Amino acid sequence: MERKVREFRSAAEQLLGNKTRRGACYPEHLKRIAVAALSEAEELGRGATSVARELGIHADTLRGWRNAARLDTALVPVRVVEPRQEPTSTLVVTAAGMRIEGLDVASLAELIRHLA
Repeated sequence: MERKVREFRSAAEQLLGNKTRRGACYPEHLKRIAVAALSEAEELGRGATSVARELGIHADTLRGWRNAARLDTALVPVRVVEPRQEPTSTLVVTAAGMRIEGLDVASLAELIRHLA
């Protein structure tokens, strides 16, 4: 974890110089380094506040980066498709108990005309 902290602080120093870090926009690779440092520290029982202090950023910022990273890995691409159209068929049961099914409306109408 210490190596990641040194790497983050060095890169942040090169990026920001002596400017204040408040409101700074960190690139994604630095965010990943910070989140990795937090993950290692959490395995050792340390919290975001102490890690953020070592990194020189606010704990809420670090937690936000961690939560965003979790969301990025929780989402997967999906493809939305139209539902398949099942063939429409009708079912007719006559008063005499005859069951007619599996015909489309036009075929059923023709059968009824023929039987009438």
